[in-house]
Amino acid sequence: MNEGGVATVSSLYEALIAYFEEFPDRKKGIRTAIFRFLLPFPGFQLDCQTKTNVRLSRDEMKRRLELTRELSLALFHDVHKVMSWQEQVFVDLQAPANVRGVYKSNLNHFLSYCKGKGWLVAPEPKKWSIPLNHPKDFLVKPRESKSNHPITQRHNLISYRAKIEDLAESVQQEVKLCRAFWTDPFYGARPITELIDPETFDQYENYTLQIIGWMTLDKVDYHKRMVERAKVNKQNDIPYQPDWLDISEEPPVWLQDLQQKYPPKSVGNFTLDDLFPVVELRLAAIANEYKHQHVVTDEVNSQSVLERLCYELEAQNATLSFDLGLQIGQVVQNNKLLVDQLHELNRTNELNRMKEKAQAQAIAAGDDVRDLFGDLFRWISYQHNPLSKQDGYHIGKYYRHRICYTLMNWAKFRYRKITNPLMSPEYRDIPVVMTLRAIRDETEALVLPKNYLSPLKKVPKWQELGEVLKSLLDDCAPRHQIKGNDCRKNFGRIRPQTAVAKSLQRYLIVLFFRLVSPERQHVIRNLKVGDSLKLCHIDLDAELIDEAPWNPQEKRYRAYYNDITKLYYLNPADARDEMGNTPTSPKGKSYEWIVDLDPTKTKIDKESSYRIPKIYNPELQAWLYGRPDYSGTWHNWPNYKGTQQQGRNRKQQFNWCGYVDVDNGKTYGFRDIFNPNHDFVFTQTNGKPFGEEILLAFTTH
Repeated sequence: MNEGGVATVSSLYEALIAYFEEFPDRKKGIRTAIFRFLLPFPGFQLDCQTKTNVRLSRDEMKRRLELTRELSLALFHDVHKVMSWQEQVFVDLQAPANVRGVYKSNLNHFLSYCKGKGWLVAPEPKKWSIPLNHPKDFLVKPRESKSNHPITQRHNLISYRAKIEDLAESVQQEVKLCRAFWTDPFYGARPITELIDPETFDQYENYTLQIIGWMTLDKVDYHKRMVERAKVNKQNDIPYQPDWLDISEEPPVWLQDLQQKYPPKSVGNFTLDDLFPVVELRLAAIANEYKHQHVVTDEVNSQSVLERLCYELEAQNATLSFDLGLQIGQVVQNNKLLVDQLHELNRTNELNRMKEKAQAQAIAAGDDVRDLFGDLFRWISYQHNPLSKQDGYHIGKYYRHRICYTLMNWAKFRYRKITNPLMSPEYRDIPVVMTLRAIRDETEALVLPKNYLSPLKKVPKWQELGEVLKSLLDDCAPRHQIKGNDCRKNFGRIRPQTAVAKSLQRYLIVLFFRLVSPERQHVIRNLKVGDSLKLCHIDLDAELIDEAPWNPQEKRYRAYYNDITKLYYLNPADARDEMGNTPTSPKGKSYEWIVDLDPTKTKIDKESSYRIPKIYNPELQAWLYGRPDYSGTWHNWPNYKGTQQQGRNRKQQFNWCGYVDVDNGKTYGFRDIFNPNHDFVFTQTNGKPFGEEILLAFTTH
């Protein structure tokens, strides 16, 4: 009971009981609507499967009833979202339209009833935060590991990927040639015209090393290690992969058979023929092989035949008359043409037999690749879901496609000299490639169950990312915060300029992730002023975009920043007049930042542009070039004269929002504090450009 004497309802079960008491005639309809067409939604993690057109058993009804006791009613506060959950179950169960309408109405009536009672209250939104590199309250905060908050039920496996330096020299050389074949436009004659981006090939190379590591792995020993590690994690209170606690150390029979099919070996002994052999299919090469196998002997004349015949007869104490010997010689000489014809016929038959054998070997190589693909994913699926749970982790289509394309790229490279691009374009004469294409199409047609996603989503929503930006902007303050004193919380110790620069860069990177979504992170890594990040005047009425003039010596635009309008102008007087004041109403054209991407830089291979709102210009200006003060971003920031702080690295930091070089007194943007050796907008603290993994690690740690 609450203070008003009204019973509080917190679980779905309690709400259903109250609903049944008030609407007893609707009991059957709402039970079907929820038990059959709502609770099977993957987010509720129902531990039993619902089948189409099959009545629920008593045990299944009991399980669903128990689940309603565990589900908080706050989960159903968003009525539209709950109805979309039910719609997904309708689709999964292939429910007809008339059935959907009935049970949508039942569920909507129940939710309206709960909402009218005041039970559907939205939970407090979770505040998103990113671990910082500096302590806010002078206390070191431990970094959180994503293994403590898994996004899916995928298991963290023991690494078995091979290292490229462990491969044999011949295999390493083949990898280099394959990279050149796919990425170098000046490679030479190739049967295909398309190229692969070097970064994409890096991914295929990683997949190749993973396949090699799996093929050379001792799979039985790996199974035992996984079981042992699960026990150790249990002892250390790390319940990250509990399924392996219920697995016997003795591997299943199919895994032992897999061990015999792909016996363990040293990575250095691996050859690309282990992946799939190259079968010679060219007729000229087969004829050349026949020529080497069947060396043509000297021509046999009648005299040599007679001499050999006489010799063998003498060995048997027999003789040959002169007339008979002459007749035999004449017969042999007259039938020489027939003998040559028989030789040619025999050669043709042998070449056809060798060609059919080569074709059969090529088809068998395609079958072996199909077996390899199936065996690999059976093994990977077992590692992530050893108990074969219906709601366990399932390997998705994307990963299957990546492995398939990796094998296909190797097949096209290894058969580059064998295929006939004129008679059979696109490798249509190579069975291995055609088999992999069939596997790709089969993978695309697969209907895979959706994996459960943790409520702690990997990618925050737009609004949640906005909350992150607010928090990150607070972390860019040039002073530490004083805990417990709201009036003077921004008057703590001054932070080093490098610390402020790191915080500001993290804020801007997350900002660009939000603004250019859904572009990939390489767009942010490769941002350059004057290239993809441009300063332009946008005339919406005339639908024209005018880029500001570029200064090639200073590598920046000839434009000046106005602190009040937060825009850029070509005339310096529009940014600051002769008295040093900032005009509130500049007369010239205003310029603003846009991210302008050509088709080669976008995710969808089309031109795309993103406008940077001017409210973010103060921080972007501070990062690139610096600005006169911290106003407009942080309040209660004392000026230079009113501060008694001393120190060689701090005394000039008070009235310049950016990097101050204390040796020469010059002012720069925060970016220059790291002495970057490149022109990209964002940089590592050592001055080098960001790599893919380094950028993601920088923004999440």
